[in-house]
Amino acid sequence: MGKRRANGEGTLRQRKDGRWESVFMIGWKDNGRPLCKCFYGKTQAEVKQKVQAWKKTLPNNSIHAYRDYLFSEWADMWFEIHKNNISATTQEGYRYTLRTLKEHFGHKKLSEIKAYDIEVFCGNFVRKDEPTQHLPNTKVCSTKSCTKRKQMI
Repeated sequence: MGKRRANGEGTLRQRKDGRWESVFMIGWKDNGRPLCKCFYGKTQAEVKQKVQAWKKTLPNNSIHAYRDYLFSEWADMWFEIHKNNISATTQEGYRYTLRTLKEHFGHKKLSEIKAYDIEVFCGNFVRKDEPTQHLPNTKVCSTKSCTKRKQMI
């Protein structure tokens, strides 16, 4: 079993045909799917060397440039990318949830939002007795687990 790679190192694996492959997610396509950059080589060392050469050609941290966005900017971009793939009623629910999230996180950069901030935010909704507050809490908590998986926090 391979070791866990650090954030930003991409995926490195040996393919069935014997070649080594490294894959990096570098952004999003217009249809909302991940945009990936792939490197191939006969050996693991060769692929790592290609990746290092590619990274040297990039401006500092351009792979993770989304971390410089304010949450409100990123949320608007995310919604615009995904709104054509979801129903109208789901869009309304997302708009409501994003509006609620922007009230609390809109002024922060994505890199500044930590798991603790989201835990506090979720806790605020759980403590309120208003039944309308349940919906954003559910979506926020699922957003939290999604961001943890994508290592955005």
